[in-house]
Amino acid sequence: EILKEHRNDLSENSPKLPTGGVDKTQVCVLPTGDVDKSENSDLPTRKNGNSTNASSKTQFKSIDDIFRIMQDKHGGELEALHEYHNPDGTHNQYVIRWRGQDTKKYIWPCVHTPAGYELRFPESRVLYRLPTLADAKTVIVLEGEFKTDILAGYGFPATTSSGGSKAAGRTDWRPLAGKNVILWPDYDTPGKGYADDVKRILEGLGCRVKIIHPSELDLAVSEDAKDYIDQLRNAKYNELEIKENLTRVFARAKSTGAGQEVVSVLSSIAAGQYEPIETGFHTLDDVMQILPGSLNLVCGSPGSSKSLLMLQLAARWYREKIKTAVFELEKDRVFHLRRALAQESGLAMLTNNKWTKRNAELAQKTALEHLDWMDNFGRMIFAYPEKIIYQRDVIEWTRQRADAGCRAVVIDPATKAERQDEPYKADGLFVQQLAQIATMTRLVIFLVLHPTKSLVAMPDLSQIAGGASYGRFADNAVWLENHEAKTSSVKTCCGTTDTQHDRTLWILKSRDGAGTGSRIAFKFNNDNLTLRELGKIDKRKKGNE
Repeated sequence: EILKEHRNDLSENSPKLPTGGVDKTQVCVLPTGDVDKSENSDLPTRKNGNSTNASSKTQFKSIDDIFRIMQDKHGGELEALHEYHNPDGTHNQYVIRWRGQDTKKYIWPCVHTPAGYELRFPESRVLYRLPTLADAKTVIVLEGEFKTDILAGYGFPATTSSGGSKAAGRTDWRPLAGKNVILWPDYDTPGKGYADDVKRILEGLGCRVKIIHPSELDLAVSEDAKDYIDQLRNAKYNELEIKENLTRVFARAKSTGAGQEVVSVLSSIAAGQYEPIETGFHTLDDVMQILPGSLNLVCGSPGSSKSLLMLQLAARWYREKIKTAVFELEKDRVFHLRRALAQESGLAMLTNNKWTKRNAELAQKTALEHLDWMDNFGRMIFAYPEKIIYQRDVIEWTRQRADAGCRAVVIDPATKAERQDEPYKADGLFVQQLAQIATMTRLVIFLVLHPTKSLVAMPDLSQIAGGASYGRFADNAVWLENHEAKTSSVKTCCGTTDTQHDRTLWILKSRDGAGTGSRIAFKFNNDNLTLRELGKIDKRKKGNE
């Protein structure tokens, strides 16, 4: 559209735009994924709004033609023309930085070819100020050419990549292989994302990467390296003092290596930011840690009360304001909320339709007394009985819950989700994707699973339905066994005592605890559908095996 407005103003050697259908080879546009939309929202696009490819051949005779169009369209003036060079010093591309009359910033890439100037990225993108980096032992990486030039003006080897905060991966970073690199991100979410992307790339090239945390420089959110230098100038620092100050900033940059990651985790633990989620069952919490980012399996035969156990835990976390979500793949939300109401009210018979009919007044009174609680707790329960749920749906739901700030999710039963491939392939990918989400977001995931057989004499990971992938990638795995009431020697806070129990929780795997192989005695309360922990079963006592 911009080109059409100025078609008659372009030189005779400039190609004419088609008057009929759009010829894709002549439209001057850019791939939407290549640019930071906040800085490139006004790039030329096709009339239908679709993105374009980088091989556009619309050419301008001179770069002044481009400036004239920008002047007519936005007013203002050229703020900077940044030129990228190949390793041999030849031209690679320009980045045009234009400040409009409305003070808005406009950034366009431009390539100079023998035939003229094209508004596009080059086929191969290189680092900014590349020829100056060859002999540098330490390089500063910033987001944007303007800041890079300012820092280079103080004698520091500095660089950036083109295309905005989301396009770091489209540049060739190999010239920095093996060097010391200091990242100075902008103090905003895109800046952090850019620094994370660059860090991953550079670590793969054997670089020793450090980072400057803007929060430690007394910068406000959205400020950057230029703002920091402006603060020093406003404070009447001379240029030499500014350079000395920058040198101290670089010296205080924090390592991003593997060792620093451990230090960061330990610091988070000390600050209470890496606390395990507790079940309220003291013995279980002692022998098994449910840490942020963990994948946890809860298995049991039909009737073992494993789903009731997870509802009981979800209600506890709700009371403790631990944001939790439960994805119920069987029945509807009302079914599960009635069970939760029975637990909360202590009236198990609310789940019995015959009793409810005979005691309608009491049932209604109980529900109304807990109406607010049900409204709030019910928002944690997700059920879609009208749909067939596939494993991909569970993955997407889990991502959405992590993005919404949940600390824990329960998927019950995970084995109900339909596969889209051979079982051994589908289940392996399914569990790996869930484990990846947990690790990257620190979400705690509980998968409720069925056994391969209804009756299991000695539970182990191989008897969990869904294949070996579940046990292999899980951090913790427990098996809830229901049985006739029996007596076992149980360790409690008051010593060892013979205790009768009708549930046994087997700890099949405890990656971050010492509980693997332990068994814990529980008793099911038929009056309120909850489980009560009795203590750890003493395996040394005869008759407890």
